[in-house]
Amino acid sequence: MLRYRTALIAAAALLLPTLAHAKDAVRLVDTQAQIYVDWCLYVAQEKGYYAAENLDPSIIVGRGGSDSLQAVVTGSQDIVFGPGVLSVIAAYAKGAPVTIIANAVYGGRDLFWYVKADSPIKSFKDLNGKTFSYSTPGSMSHLTAQTLVHELGITPKLVSTGNLTSTRTQMMTGQIDTAWAGFPAGLGSVRSGEVRIIGSANDSPTIASMTTRVTAANSNWLAKNRDVAMRTMRTIWKGQVEAMSDPKETASFAKKWGLDPEDAKHAPEFGSLDDSLFAPIKRLDVILAMAKEYDFIKEPLTEEQKKGLIDIVYDPNKK
Repeated sequence: MLRYRTALIAAAALLLPTLAHAKDAVRLVDTQAQIYVDWCLYVAQEKGYYAAENLDPSIIVGRGGSDSLQAVVTGSQDIVFGPGVLSVIAAYAKGAPVTIIANAVYGGRDLFWYVKADSPIKSFKDLNGKTFSYSTPGSMSHLTAQTLVHELGITPKLVSTGNLTSTRTQMMTGQIDTAWAGFPAGLGSVRSGEVRIIGSANDSPTIASMTTRVTAANSNWLAKNRDVAMRTMRTIWKGQVEAMSDPKETASFAKKWGLDPEDAKHAPEFGSLDDSLFAPIKRLDVILAMAKEYDFIKEPLTEEQKKGLIDIVYDPNKK
């Protein structure tokens, strides 16, 4: 009996280090493939930053905007990086368990629209009566398109076109007049002269000065795993610093998504670390007013609702 108990104690002792160092699983959603600001998720994985924080991540790729957010709302994933801020607010206002835990992007330097080279459209101002594409409702491209329509007083037809590839196909086959893209998608065709860029999201003064994309977590998961969320965001920030400062990362990005490395080299023109700070959420009052104006929410958020909307779990500027 003594030998049996001694063996059990010895076995338990061997298991203790494994149990003590078991990694915390975290399920992440990359809002859409081929967007460089999202590359930080993969850099952190490649560099071992998640492991250093005792995290075991899984990363799935969504289809943009509200579609990607749904994976977190339903609880099948924990954190989504990069959905449009209005899609998160709309879900939250309807009672969905979702919390903004960081800014992802200020402005929209990486988002642009293009047309075929022989198109008569030269700028956004020429879109009256034309189709103005965006990915999915609530996405960054949707928010920008609506804002530009309002600011410029133009009357195009807004059309949801899905992901980057399907949008390009629809435009090149004449089904729509414009295609949206996020850096570096489409740059090869621009370089070849096949298409022309007619403007970017930052052509809107409103968009250029506000939070446009965020990182959000399932609220129920966050309540039980705030420390995991904090370590995850600290890890992602390390990945973002690396992605935005190491020129070699653009080549890795191009390789993963099958893109032209020459196009990927232009990353600094379309985004910066300052555009990707985790805090603050800029111009929240303007964002909430837009949510109401564009019918993302039926009624303004109450003060109590505003308090529950945002919980910045990690701010790199606060050590």
